[in-house]
Parts: sequence; structure tokens; C-alpha cells
Amino acid sequence: MPASDPARALVLAEPLALLTYAVRYQEFLDGIEPSERVYHEGDPADAIRAALRSARNPSPYLAAAGTPTGTE
Repeated sequence: MPASDPARALVLAEPLALLTYAVRYQEFLDGIEPSERVYHEGDPADAIRAALRSARNPSPYLAAAGTPTGTE
């Protein structure tokens, strides 16, 4: 699409991917034995914190995507 901004889409996708991880971690926790939960209970919250960090400070690699790096 002529008006699309793939680099911006990557920046927006990073925190969304991390939120997806948080949901998957919680689904994992919901299906394991209570005695095993202690090892993984913080995983969903960690993924949410990472999503918030990436929303505030996008990866410089993603933020620079689409920026020409070579000479013309």
C-alpha cells in the first residue's frame, strides 16, 4: 500500500507480541500442577512489563526498520 508504514507496524507489533506471550504463559499456568506454579507464576507479569517497556521504548532495530542504511 502506498501510504503504509511497515516500520511503524513493526514498532506497534512488538508490545502486542509480548502481550500474546503473557496470555500463553497464563494458559500454561492454568494447566500445570499447583506444585509447579511456583517456578512460573511471575512469567505473565514479566511479559506484561516487557510489553509496557517496549511500548515506551521501542527496540532501536525495529524503530530503524525501513531507514536506508546503505549509500545510494
